[in-house]
Amino acid sequence: MFTTLNITVVIPLYNKAHTIVGTLESVIQQSRAADEIVIIDDGSSDGSVDCVERHIAEQQAAERPFEWNRIRIIRQNNQGVSAARNHGIAVARGNYIAFLDADDAWLPQYLEQIEKLHKESRACPVLATAYQYELADKEFKQARYRFVAHSRNYFAMVARGDLPFNSSSVCIAKTLLQKLQGFPVGQRMGEDQELWQRAALCSQIAYSPLQLSLYRIEVADRACDSQPEQSECAYSLQLCELAERLPADSLLREELIACSVTHLRQLARLNIQSGNAQVALRLLSKAFRRMNDSKTACYLIWASAVWCKGKAIAMAQYCNALLSSTFSATKTGSNQKRLSELRYRRRWRETLNQQEQY
Repeated sequence: MFTTLNITVVIPLYNKAHTIVGTLESVIQQSRAADEIVIIDDGSSDGSVDCVERHIAEQQAAERPFEWNRIRIIRQNNQGVSAARNHGIAVARGNYIAFLDADDAWLPQYLEQIEKLHKESRACPVLATAYQYELADKEFKQARYRFVAHSRNYFAMVARGDLPFNSSSVCIAKTLLQKLQGFPVGQRMGEDQELWQRAALCSQIAYSPLQLSLYRIEVADRACDSQPEQSECAYSLQLCELAERLPADSLLREELIACSVTHLRQLARLNIQSGNAQVALRLLSKAFRRMNDSKTACYLIWASAVWCKGKAIAMAQYCNALLSSTFSATKTGSNQKRLSELRYRRRWRETLNQQEQY
């Protein structure tokens, strides 16, 4: 048990000259000051570090009250975001590490809420808050997640919506990070989610529904949406491998499989939006073999309609049969679930109507 909370903020930095000062300012302006701020420059070539150093020098010259020696800048050759975060973990002096991406930001009460979670949970190793999306036009969008405070049921929540927290809204005990050997290096997507799921398997999570972190989803260099992965990510495959080792009637097994299916659907959606409908069909077929739920069926219909374009109407009988078979299984379910099914039916019909125009 930790009796005190010493927070090191780790900011991995790579070519974010246009956002890093705002990100740093969101840490400096916290109502509960960070004990240390470590910026790991991962071989930036756009003057990101110069922006940070110039900003600090200007603030010191203006005699702005802040303990500027709390900020450390460490340079390394470009190795990727996981290696940068792991470097920050290794050099951190605090017993908890709060991660913040160089193009995200915190609201002023974020660390104060983390400290409150630490106290109320009696030093839970994983402390996290909700977040919201900040769009390029400064509009905000709420993430769709469901989470219960102090819950081990992380996987059930992930399977039913967006991630309840992300790499800019979580603070983890350094000892746990060392035990888990940090972030996996070399993965283009999902390296943070792999760590969260390993943490969830061995630790409780103290969580606040307050949206105190801003995840900027339309900032330059967010490549995962514009150039989505076309294959299932490693962390999802690992979930399936773990599920296969569990008893067939295990609730955890069901939740792990549902998480992997959710991941495949998300990849499929991004590929459809990027014009890769055939890739999406392959991903969704894989998901449907794992769990033949109606939501995946509707995504299959969507991808098929986009891929076939003018032939979409010719698929109507097959689509109707597929949707009807999955929908009928849920007729006795809750009203909320039935409304969800009707919403996917409507989305499918709208897609078909659009395809009639080709």
